[in-house]
Amino acid sequence: MEKPGPGRSRLYVDVPADIRRRVRVAAAQEDVTIQEYVVKSLERALSEREALDEADARDDAQRLLDRLGATRGRVFRGGMLSDDSVDIIRASRERNAR
Repeated sequence: MEKPGPGRSRLYVDVPADIRRRVRVAAAQEDVTIQEYVVKSLERALSEREALDEADARDDAQRLLDRLGATRGRVFRGGMLSDDSVDIIRASRERNAR
């Protein structure tokens, strides 16, 4: 058995006979080797999964931003801090020291 070329490695997978037959037929219909068909199918499946993972990450980020916005609304009660945070902390300490 020959060694795979540079940048390639072998992947051995036992598949049911009916799947092998379907792969062989599909490869023949596309006029490619079984190897080319399987590699192309794996690349497509992995790309789709990565796209879904990216979409999930964007959804997670949006949910986090929504929670942050809700928390900010509760903390600031619709207002915004108008002073520098150092001044706010200093004033709070002065009030607590009295």
